[in-house]
Amino acid sequence: MGGLKQIVDAVGGVTIKSPIDSNFDGVKISKGTHHLNGKQALSYSRMRYQDPRGDYGRQMRQQQVMRAVLVKLTKTNTYSNYSQLMSSLKGNLKTDLSFDDLVALATHDHANLKAIQSTQIIGQPAWINTSSYQILSTATLQQSSNQIRKELGLKSAKLTNMETKLNALNTTYDGQTNLNYDTNGLDNITYTDGTH
Repeated sequence: MGGLKQIVDAVGGVTIKSPIDSNFDGVKISKGTHHLNGKQALSYSRMRYQDPRGDYGRQMRQQQVMRAVLVKLTKTNTYSNYSQLMSSLKGNLKTDLSFDDLVALATHDHANLKAIQSTQIIGQPAWINTSSYQILSTATLQQSSNQIRKELGLKSAKLTNMETKLNALNTTYDGQTNLNYDTNGLDNITYTDGTH
């Protein structure tokens, strides 16, 4: 989110419809439709605790803001802002595309922006080393992998990674009555107080 403020300002702000009232980092946004500058969009995207959906609500608002940026990029009057936009992305984006390539993509393929699909993966609560986490089931991880691979024109492949291995080892964790999730030494986190 480091470059969000600059990106939003570079496209002349974004219009969003807020489903909730928010007050974060000195910026108040009431429920309803608003045109936000970069500072406001960043605050709206970062607020979590006032959203009844918690971090999942924050993720949805972040997607909403990024979509609003993409919508602004499809408008003819923002083409002149591409230099400012590219400057705002420095340090926040790495690509091997040239400036001309990026402008060509935005100007010639902007119809594809209308076909953007997004989804959200929601996990189950867990406690690992006295910290709260969200755990995705192996079935959910596999379904998401299959969907992404299909979109990329790739065949499905059985997912095997650290998460699926840990899920297999946590046979008593259910995300409802048993929230204890053991990393079994496979995933070691060192906290600032030196504990693991």
